[in-house]
Amino acid sequence: MDVVPFQTHSCDQCQKVVFDLRRELEKAEKALLDVQERLEKGTLGGAKSESETKQEDANMAEKGALFDVTFSELCTGAEAGCWLFNWIMNDEWISRETIHRIAQKDMIIDDPNQKLGWAFRDSSLWFDGWLPKPCPENSMHKIHPSLGDSLNECRLWASTYQSTGNPLDIEFIQFFGLWDPVTQKIVYRTRHGLHAFAEAGDPAAGLISNRPIARYPGSSTNLQKMSAWLNDCQENHDCKNVPGAMPMRLIEITGTSETISLRLRQTDELGRVPFAALSYCWGGEQPMKCLSSNIDSYGTEIPFEEQPSTIKDAVKVCQGMGLQYLWVDALCIIQDDPNDKSVEIAKMTSIYGCATVTIAAARSSSATDGFLEERLSGPREGAVVSYRCIDGELGSITLAQLGDTFQWGEPTEPIDERGWTLQERLLSSRIIEFGSRQTRWICSATRSEGFSLEGFTDGWRREVNFSSKRKTEAFEHENIRATKATIDFYGQPRPSQFKEYLKAMEHWEKICETFTERALTLSSDRALAISGIAQIFAELSGDQYIAGLWKSCFHSGLLWKIEYNHFNRRNIRLPPTYQGPSWSWLAVNGPVNFSRACKPSECVAEILSCEAEPANETAPYGLIREGSGRLVLSARSATAVRTRTPMRAEGRFKDEVMIVGFGKSFVCYTTTAMDCDVKDVEIDDDEESAGCRVVEITRRNEGNNLHCQGLVLRWSSPERKTYSRLGRFSYYGKRKGKLFKEHVKDGESGEVDFDWFTDEPTVIEII
Repeated sequence: MDVVPFQTHSCDQCQKVVFDLRRELEKAEKALLDVQERLEKGTLGGAKSESETKQEDANMAEKGALFDVTFSELCTGAEAGCWLFNWIMNDEWISRETIHRIAQKDMIIDDPNQKLGWAFRDSSLWFDGWLPKPCPENSMHKIHPSLGDSLNECRLWASTYQSTGNPLDIEFIQFFGLWDPVTQKIVYRTRHGLHAFAEAGDPAAGLISNRPIARYPGSSTNLQKMSAWLNDCQENHDCKNVPGAMPMRLIEITGTSETISLRLRQTDELGRVPFAALSYCWGGEQPMKCLSSNIDSYGTEIPFEEQPSTIKDAVKVCQGMGLQYLWVDALCIIQDDPNDKSVEIAKMTSIYGCATVTIAAARSSSATDGFLEERLSGPREGAVVSYRCIDGELGSITLAQLGDTFQWGEPTEPIDERGWTLQERLLSSRIIEFGSRQTRWICSATRSEGFSLEGFTDGWRREVNFSSKRKTEAFEHENIRATKATIDFYGQPRPSQFKEYLKAMEHWEKICETFTERALTLSSDRALAISGIAQIFAELSGDQYIAGLWKSCFHSGLLWKIEYNHFNRRNIRLPPTYQGPSWSWLAVNGPVNFSRACKPSECVAEILSCEAEPANETAPYGLIREGSGRLVLSARSATAVRTRTPMRAEGRFKDEVMIVGFGKSFVCYTTTAMDCDVKDVEIDDDEESAGCRVVEITRRNEGNNLHCQGLVLRWSSPERKTYSRLGRFSYYGKRKGKLFKEHVKDGESGEVDFDWFTDEPTVIEII
């Protein structure tokens, strides 16, 4: 198999870089034994061990690979022409102090009595969000002269990343650093890192999962391998297709690779035939698509040569795997027929579930890009360095520069940026994913076989790059199906089976969090683009789906929040069109985060009624009819005022809400954190005069402290009959209120025992 060519370097200088991670393996094994011992003793989750609490004294060299190369030797090797040492010296270097100054803007870490703060000083080096703006001229070649000899005795160190869970499996070097033997801290780090792989047959290949990158994913050798993967899965795996309705139309592929012919066929004529489904990024309006005006001619011939590259490549893959039929949404759905689109989109669950295999064009950002072209054209540079195996044998790995601009391992594939493609992935029983580094085979069996790598990829690693846009790789059918037994007659989780129930709910929440990190061309598709997953979840669990939430954990579901990233701040505004009721996360855009599901005993608000009617009866899990979605609950509430507290960083604020309580002879308040659904929502006249309202949804007593969470509401209209949601609040602290200055007398503490919420629940309607 032809692989991406590398011009590799190896000299006496860089051979001093020996990766020996056996100590990391020993530490991991000891940690596992410690966890097992604490489980047996019942102390897991209790007080931390002494070693865990001494983070400020930790030797940072233990968090990566330390080499017997001093900084002065690094400089000498670079002058001698070593490629690796030159790369390290020429990359941008950032000091520990610089990173801390940036981190200080978000967290208080100056107090040496705060152990967490000092541990945070170390971990801040791993957060790309706290790096300064790129300044490539800050190479060590340039800044070293101004530092004198202060770094000469520091040793070269590397931060290794191992997502497989194996401490010995180096997938890439996050960054290099200089370790000070006196302070035992990393005093400088590079901005970038290098990838690592091992050649097949090398002693290190048994531990390093990466292999050389296959250069041509569409080669005959690769296509034969994919066909073998499919045959092996069908014969040896229990990867069943999900029974369901076939798509209305399929593309029939005939001819040879030189004379390909396509036409559109009705499945009521074909019956149930094996077919592949394509998952891809449109990347804008499609140059070729099925319309009412050309559907008849498409039944005779679809011009192959006029198709965009991604469609052509999908056809070639089908031919290589022996599949005669292909489903592509742009060509199999009448795009200017709303009724046809509605019916076929409602079938997404069965279309991808029924497909023999889904072809995922992961590396293509648009239909015109294609996905079978050469990977990483042109030779790349790299260095061969030593790697110490478990038995002490010396193997070798290649540290390669792939020319990427990202810092963290694999790039996010374009397909992982799109919201629609998540359910296409999770609903598929088998997937062939054409990525930027490798072609992966993914099926139910390989998703659950741990870290076995044989036969799952054409070279580079099988495991995907973990990111917020790819938190989940599989739809856990059995886990969700088990939920049905944990829900009682009234639709509530049984206390005796609450842990089992939590597993399924946390899986749903992770799916939603992943989905909402992705983009949609039309934000109004937010409900529709996850409807297929919701449908399967409802069928397996027996739970009731209500506008993105589930009846069994409705209280906890109401406490969702929009996750605002401090480092890559999103300017999230109110959607221009209706997407759902304000109490549902479908109503707004941006990444969603959920609170942990609460036990029924902690849910203090009573749900009186909740209606969310579908906009289209053929898609009951899709869009919500505008004006529907009225939530009526009986709950204790209180008057409140929204506030914003400036943070150290200019332009950043902390949203808070002041909850006001009225006693017989005094007025008190407490201020607590608030998570706004939309940033910069202006205070209108109604809120200016009446304030907002907080409603208690859950309450938990913890000794002398109280933990309660709820919704922050404001009047939705001048008539003041209904409320709309502004966000959520979370309070944890003492059951005391602060008196306003005019109520504090000399010698008094200024605090009073008080419950801010009304004694009696009130009926509140939220739309």
